[in-house]
Amino acid sequence: MATSCIILIGAGHGVGPEALVEYIVMHGIITGSDSFQVCFGLDCSYDNSIAAASIAILLGQCITLIANIFDIVILRVSGILIMLFGFLYLCHNLSKDSISSFSFYTGMPFFILSVIVPILIAIQTYHSRLKIDE
Repeated sequence: MATSCIILIGAGHGVGPEALVEYIVMHGIITGSDSFQVCFGLDCSYDNSIAAASIAILLGQCITLIANIFDIVILRVSGILIMLFGFLYLCHNLSKDSISSFSFYTGMPFFILSVIVPILIAIQTYHSRLKIDE
């Protein structure tokens, strides 16, 4: 969950952390501002994909937080995979758009960890069940 804050979004004049964009998007949705349009299609531009990706990543963070508080393994893995989906959706124009490429390459630490961690959680859960059965 902490690595999702190092997902960088190259947009406009600089690079901002995902946590800041989530705040801006959620504030825009709550107040009804038209500054961010939520677009979930594969033909959406990078700028329109930011809001949808931020919503998915925020949802994944909340699910992962709840899973960590109550120690629910399946929710923990689900939250990580939802954050991974949000990240991959943000970069879905990788071959067409340089900003998508920049976001993908700067988000590689998160991408790598979000692939490895669910596998490690599954292995740990499997081994702990084997110990219980013995």
